[in-house]
Amino acid sequence: MWKIRRLPHPLLQCTLFSIVALGLQNSWAEDNLKNNSGYSGSVSCIECHDHFYELWSTSHHGLAMQPYTRDFSKKELTPQQDAIQIGDQSYSAKIGPDEGWVAESGPEGEKKYPIEHVMGGKNVYYFLTTLERGRLQTLPLAYDVNKKKWYDTAASGVRHFPGVLDDEPLHWTDRAYTFNTSCYNCHVSQLATNYDFKSDSYHTVWAEPGINCETCHGPAGEHVKACKEAPAGEPPQDLRLKTVTVSRGYTTEQVNTACAPCHAKMRPLTNAMEPGISFSITTIWWRWNMRTSIRMGGIWGRTTPTLLG
Repeated sequence: MWKIRRLPHPLLQCTLFSIVALGLQNSWAEDNLKNNSGYSGSVSCIECHDHFYELWSTSHHGLAMQPYTRDFSKKELTPQQDAIQIGDQSYSAKIGPDEGWVAESGPEGEKKYPIEHVMGGKNVYYFLTTLERGRLQTLPLAYDVNKKKWYDTAASGVRHFPGVLDDEPLHWTDRAYTFNTSCYNCHVSQLATNYDFKSDSYHTVWAEPGINCETCHGPAGEHVKACKEAPAGEPPQDLRLKTVTVSRGYTTEQVNTACAPCHAKMRPLTNAMEPGISFSITTIWWRWNMRTSIRMGGIWGRTTPTLLG
């Protein structure tokens, strides 16, 4: 049974309101994706754009998330030398030929968490495992690509509420490290969290791992159809696709907005962020107050995305 009580600090009140807003907007976005998708998948681009497809598929965008495999481990990772102690438990990444899990050892015994997905790769690899009720959780060990070293994922994630709670690192099982609600928008494409409030469970699905072509260009179904129907050697006048550049008539703000959902400090209010939509009305911006070291959130604008211009 849920019990409502007065929260001791305005920041916590803001956080609660933000969570409610996120839940409402996720529901809107998921319905929108299901009913009006128009997405055709990155493979539909190969026929005409094979060179760009090859560049994309091996880029950090294309590999923003990928399945964990033996080949990946052999190519990208090095064995962990010493177990890492986190609280009462110690953790070791087991990445040998017949392995692929993070081992936990502590007072309650030993446990294995299978490595299912890999995120990132430019500077850090993070790893995901499935926990109860469909939660994809970021594992406690991450891999520093530059130093070739394993480290504690959550060590730097210190919760800081002055005068309210003691500073302490978040546990790796905290919801802040749950992929379904924290990481999804910048690592997979056309995702629906499918969160069920009553059971507190997820049935999350996505079209493709990584950031695909349609994340930045919008749904390509009509574009592919128009090009296939056009006579040979005569590209259609209306390509029915959004190429977000100033030369194509977009404003500088719109061009920046196309990248902002993943390259700005914010929280998304929607799962769907199509090119041309105002960034400020689909997100919660986090502003840093240097004098008090409190991160204050504010929801700006309307909650239903509209096109700029």
